[in-house]
Amino acid sequence: MRALLSATCLAAVSLAGSSATPLSAQERAARPDQVMVRHPRTGAVQTTSGIIESNSLDELKLTGRNGKEETFDALLVQRVQFGEVPSAFTEAQNYLDRGDFANAAASFSAAAGDDQTRDVVRAAARLRAAETLLLEGATDPSAFDQAASEAGRFIGDHPNNRELPQARMTQARAHHLAGRPAEAAALYRTLYQEASGSSATAGYPLELCYQAGVRAAQAYIEANDVSQGRELYKAVAGALPAVVAEVSDETSAALQVLQAQAVLGEGFSMLAEGRASNARAFFESQISAGADAGSALRYGARHGLAEALFVEGRFREAQLEFAAVSGLDHTDRDRVARCLLGMARCSLSLGESNATSQARKWLEALRDHHGDTPSGPEALEMLKNL
Repeated sequence: MRALLSATCLAAVSLAGSSATPLSAQERAARPDQVMVRHPRTGAVQTTSGIIESNSLDELKLTGRNGKEETFDALLVQRVQFGEVPSAFTEAQNYLDRGDFANAAASFSAAAGDDQTRDVVRAAARLRAAETLLLEGATDPSAFDQAASEAGRFIGDHPNNRELPQARMTQARAHHLAGRPAEAAALYRTLYQEASGSSATAGYPLELCYQAGVRAAQAYIEANDVSQGRELYKAVAGALPAVVAEVSDETSAALQVLQAQAVLGEGFSMLAEGRASNARAFFESQISAGADAGSALRYGARHGLAEALFVEGRFREAQLEFAAVSGLDHTDRDRVARCLLGMARCSLSLGESNATSQARKWLEALRDHHGDTPSGPEALEMLKNL
């Protein structure tokens, strides 16, 4: 089953839109939207009903049945469930629940182009189309180009939308998955630059900005621009300790995972330069330093060690490390996918009697559950050649 990102989870993420004209009496009488908002001090999430009038990078405005307007900080809005949507939007959700990503994306796109639909719903539908196409790309890589296009349309049509940061991230990732790491790196980097220390441009989540910085560094290295990748890894790793100390516990935990990835960037830079033995020593030192057994730093270091061992031709040892990370890591889907790919490559390199069947098993698991990661297209290509 092509689970990948759960269709239910994708449907549940917050839906946003651009500023709209004042609502008519008929619109105010429509089935209300539901807005889930996190309390800034307690962290508790409360639900408010009404009709969304605008949803910008700064704030979401909602008018209740009594005509009273409420305003919420955009960064505190967790999720939106629309009360009134066109039939194409409902059909898209149904297709999504069934795992039919191609038809879901087409229906979301149709809803986004419906001139009779509220702007907030049209904006949401456009981004949902882009995100669903990333899932479709697990078996049809041409969908990644379509995802980049849909995300670009969102960015052009809704430049002040609350979900603009996510649309920019989706656009960069679509280019990355389509095999254009240099273009992806540039897009990720501009998103990373929306953050400065422990603050970010209004409406931009701090975690998303730093995640874009890490992804930019990874993409630079994939594009054979190791110097840019190393520089960016160091910048992120150097900035985050002070940032972590200033933010809330929830945000701090997420940023610490990104800090671990950035710290390990030096080892992956060495690998890209062909310095496998140096990279191996670096990753071994990180493991020996005593990182918690279940931490993102330890998983990342063991993955790096596996990659270094593979380059050195120590396939059995590499396979064991890849297997450990793919079976235990719950912190990074991209890394799990890369390790499944590594297991398949090790099996084929060892050339044992069951090598092909073992490789196929791991590649199919990658395709079915992690096909919307940078390792997905390579796994599909390898499956074709087995």
